[in-house]
Amino acid sequence: MFTMNKKRFFISPLISLFFLLIIVGVVWAQAPGPNRTTTTTVWRRKHCSYRASDSGYFCTLDLYYTPSSSCPSASATEPWFNAGRCGWPFDCDISAGCSIVVTHPSPNPPVSCSPPSTGCTEVTQTTTLPEATVNGSFTCGLAGSNGWCVGGAGIDLSANEPLAGEMITLIEGDPGVMCDPPNASSISCSWSGGSEGNYSIGFWAMSTYGDSSVEEFVNWRLDTVPPTTGYSVSGGTAGSGGWYRGGPLTITASGSDATSGVPSGGAEVSIGGGGYAPTGTISSEGWYSLDLMATDRAGHTSSSSAGAGLDNTPPVINPGITGTAGSGVWYTSATVTGTESGSDALSGIGSRQYQIDGGAWQSGGSATVTGEGAHTINWQVTDVAGNTSTDSQSFSIDSVEPVSVFVSPAEGTTVTINGNLNMSGTSADATSGLNAAQISLNGGSSWSGIGLAGGAWNYSWDTRTVPNGTYNVLVRASDVAGNLESTAHITVVVDNEGPHVNITALWMVWETASVSVRDAGIGISSARLVIDGGVYGSQRIDWSSGNIPNRFTWDRHFGSVLAPPGEYTVTLVAWDQLGNSGSDSGVVVVPEPPTATPTFEQTSTPTSTAEPVKTGSKPTATPAEVAMVIEPEAAEPAEPENVEIPLPPAPYIWWPLTVIVGLAVILGITGLYDPRPKAWRRLGEIRNEAFLAEEARDKLEGYQ
Repeated sequence: MFTMNKKRFFISPLISLFFLLIIVGVVWAQAPGPNRTTTTTVWRRKHCSYRASDSGYFCTLDLYYTPSSSCPSASATEPWFNAGRCGWPFDCDISAGCSIVVTHPSPNPPVSCSPPSTGCTEVTQTTTLPEATVNGSFTCGLAGSNGWCVGGAGIDLSANEPLAGEMITLIEGDPGVMCDPPNASSISCSWSGGSEGNYSIGFWAMSTYGDSSVEEFVNWRLDTVPPTTGYSVSGGTAGSGGWYRGGPLTITASGSDATSGVPSGGAEVSIGGGGYAPTGTISSEGWYSLDLMATDRAGHTSSSSAGAGLDNTPPVINPGITGTAGSGVWYTSATVTGTESGSDALSGIGSRQYQIDGGAWQSGGSATVTGEGAHTINWQVTDVAGNTSTDSQSFSIDSVEPVSVFVSPAEGTTVTINGNLNMSGTSADATSGLNAAQISLNGGSSWSGIGLAGGAWNYSWDTRTVPNGTYNVLVRASDVAGNLESTAHITVVVDNEGPHVNITALWMVWETASVSVRDAGIGISSARLVIDGGVYGSQRIDWSSGNIPNRFTWDRHFGSVLAPPGEYTVTLVAWDQLGNSGSDSGVVVVPEPPTATPTFEQTSTPTSTAEPVKTGSKPTATPAEVAMVIEPEAAEPAEPENVEIPLPPAPYIWWPLTVIVGLAVILGITGLYDPRPKAWRRLGEIRNEAFLAEEARDKLEGYQ
């Protein structure tokens, strides 16, 4: 345990040091560049000077501003040249002949100053010192071709530090530290650590000043590895072991070099001991030697040997078959064995394969077949060059009954149908062949023949001749040998009748309509109720299968529009899962509001006990409450007092009596034939019942 701890303690610092060196190397492989610009702080201001003259008088003006400011123009200084400042008997007037000129030099740089002088500002100055320099040149101990070095490559380096007291410490570059001689103002050294290739190497000199020289570059060009040789074959098809078929064959030499590369024509081939050339040809069957040679751009040469052959003659195939023979192509034994014993005189047999009844190809010269029915053994013999010979053997064994299967609808499936059902399928017999086919629409209770053509059969069934329900449909076939089967089967659900739909034929808007949707056998899919409002729009309600209600109450609205009095058609439609539909319709009535019935007192002027409703107004309603007009009950008439009423003259008595009697007859007839008073009385009863229920609820809440 102690030894293991020591090892761990020793290895851990090494790993840390390794990664530290990688990080340092990355940092070193970047040129810092020269940095010899120094900055100092000084005080500066802009000095602007002017001189005015007029009629023999002279006056000067000095103005001071910050270093970044601009001096005013000469004309802008006119106010400073006045009699009081200059001691003139008059002020300077440029328009009257006074002249002002600028006397400060151009471009008038800032001048030194001391604070707190006017315009005196602290500014910085920069100075750049001479930089360190570095130089390098590529050297080669063993020169190759085309400027390539094939050995002894290096770079001669030198560096110089121009500042007194400073020295060059080392020369560094893309690979890292390239040389590190003793510190001096000028150093020289060489480096030879470059790898194979043609690339540029950057390097720079480090100075004790704390910076480096500008990065310089030298082109490195080194190739010490010879090329590899190869060849390609065209004009034929490759087999195995270097053998080809087809031809004539064209052999093209090739070379590869990862560094300097092989130029065009730098690779050659000799075929069968002949002369060297970039390409050669093989036209006759046989085997040939190939000698290859390649030279890269740096001058390295490599050679190798290979071979290629041409064989265009297919092998000889010799199949045979053994078993207990019957008549014709039939065998009575349970096992039949096929064999193959072919040969090839040139490239030789490469492989023997057989395929039984169209299955996968298998390797070997013996094929064993078992099982009833027709069988075929396909033979394929291939030589090494890829030439192939084929043959086949066919025979049959018969003891298996035929097989039938539905194609449309698919075998074993359940289908739902209305109207005609077109059925198709196939029957097959692997041995003696098919004889006939039959179909049963009732699970095998009875059978009828169907046409059979090439193993396919079709049958069209009009399901409208049978009730809705589920039927098992079977198909069977017989072969020439008499085998009978019934393997084809599907399940058919017949649905030719849509859902049974009923809705109340006529109801008042405050009533509830009965809704009935009954399945006809396949299942309800959805239902829809539509109230047609004509110009007012319509209201549509959709229900899914499990949400269809038994009763329906209308809120008397088409969207936000309250339906006016009238009759509205309500249509209810339902669909089953197959798309069959059933429908029914009814009428919902929104009655006109009733007018009040006038009553009369025994006075000379008739009066009404109730105000009639204005026929031009529309009742309003919400889903929870129906707006209505309730006719008030007539008050009990008071007993007439025995008061003598003076009668007018006879002509004036009959005229009002005639009007009153006629009006009473009209009102009576209207009451007999108009159903609206009864309807509105019913609305009034509903309203009163709702009012009493609300009043009772308020009292109950008061008790609580």
